[in-house]
Amino acid sequence: MIYDFSTLKLIKKIDQVSTIPLFVTKMVVAKENLAYILGKNIVTQSLVNESATKVISRQAKLVSIALSSDSKKLAVGDEFGKIYVLYNFMASKDPHNKLVIQSLPQWHSQSVNCLKFTQSD
Repeated sequence: MIYDFSTLKLIKKIDQVSTIPLFVTKMVVAKENLAYILGKNIVTQSLVNESATKVISRQAKLVSIALSSDSKKLAVGDEFGKIYVLYNFMASKDPHNKLVIQSLPQWHSQSVNCLKFTQSD
């Protein structure tokens, strides 16, 4: 089960226990999308269609994740201070819906431990 800890409300009950591994380090939920970090991988999953899952790999260990309120952008930060913004990150059969990963030009000198989208993003 996935709960919103700020409101203590149940967001989604997932029928298969094995759908989300126990060693997830960070997880975000917005609208009908779920995204979580597994080491160097970003896993995105639709809460409506649980079979619509996508795994995106990076070169460094990922330590933070944020999902925009409209669920159109996903940001992740790695252990070396790099931030990536992903567009079209949900699994799709549409050939025009290609994954786009934008690496932000500025780097941080240390791990990016926290990310948050603002209202204007």
